[in-house]
Amino acid sequence: MKKIFITTLAAFAFDQLEAQTIPAFLQGTWKMENENIYEHWDILSQKHMKGISYTTKNGNIVFIEYLNIAVIDKEVVYTATVPGHNQGQAIDFMQITDNSLWIFENLRHDFPQRIVYEKLSNTEISVQLSGGDKNMYYKMIKHSSEQKDTIQKTKKVTSIGGIFFKCKDPQKMKEWYRTYLGINTNEYGAVFEWHQGSDVSKKGFTQWTPFTEKTKYFEPSIKDFMINYRVENIETLVEELRKNGVSILDSIEAYEYGKFIHIVDIEGNKLELWEPDDIEYEKLGKQLGSETTK
Repeated sequence: MKKIFITTLAAFAFDQLEAQTIPAFLQGTWKMENENIYEHWDILSQKHMKGISYTTKNGNIVFIEYLNIAVIDKEVVYTATVPGHNQGQAIDFMQITDNSLWIFENLRHDFPQRIVYEKLSNTEISVQLSGGDKNMYYKMIKHSSEQKDTIQKTKKVTSIGGIFFKCKDPQKMKEWYRTYLGINTNEYGAVFEWHQGSDVSKKGFTQWTPFTEKTKYFEPSIKDFMINYRVENIETLVEELRKNGVSILDSIEAYEYGKFIHIVDIEGNKLELWEPDDIEYEKLGKQLGSETTK
């Protein structure tokens, strides 16, 4: 791992957290001053927060790191995992001070060996990375909370569109579920048919698919599963997600049976968003001779 871009984020509503064990002011989404580098943090508890850092290229998200700050055995540990580096292993940095500067250090690492960040105001922080003869210093600016308020008021996910998971032998897995649980599987997995709660006259569908362990479809996530979420107004949703610094992996792709795009959540799970056309989806299933599970 040659570079780690650390951002600290503006003040969080609970000042008590900041006085305790984690840098609560990191909460939110930040952008590096004069650079196309972002970082987003969420507080999971008083002793744990997770983040991701990324850049954008041609409108798509390119991940830099998965980040974690947690209290472990009474010590505050900052952890960075860089996709494609260090054999996927995390690098730990231990906190060495507890004053106004948050300093984490790992002298066995190449660069950085020391990470220092400081809250300058509710909308700005400074970050310093050092190690050997190298030294980096930069500021990061917090994204507006008004955009977050807008996206929270917009209807987004309506239901589960699909469940995808890795296994050693997808064919045997489908046969097992057909034999013992009665799922009507086909070459692509299985389709569950249901009626939409908002309009029971309309059908809805959820895809279930086992993938081989060697699949790259779930990347950059290192997890063994991926969930598809049915959404409404995908173009508007994606634009709002982009403005709020959510990690978007690709562009919207349109098919007869719906529109798709992939994003990543705060813990690095890859998600698939689908704005379905259920009528065309059902037509496709009939053309393939597939039988749904109801």
